[in-house]
Amino acid sequence: MCQIILWSCFEIVELNTSTQKLAEDLIHRVSGDLHEYFVREMRMVNYAARQAELFRLVQIAEYIVRDKKQLIAANQIFKFIEHDFSFATSL
Repeated sequence: MCQIILWSCFEIVELNTSTQKLAEDLIHRVSGDLHEYFVREMRMVNYAARQAELFRLVQIAEYIVRDKKQLIAANQIFKFIEHDFSFATSL
């Protein structure tokens, strides 16, 4: 799932065509691997609900990271929190 998200680069318009094609190919291959995992390893014929739950968790994590980035940026401007966020500057 993380690889699918990692290689989803449709919003990066600066990528050249060969990189976009590579990303699409990798997403296709990883999606097939994920299907095989659910069907063969997990023995789940209908895994859509499980997959939807995993995507929901990813969206929640993305929201938390985005929220923390905004908090750090606002604190750098307004200094409303005395705590040092140096551990989170790589977000």
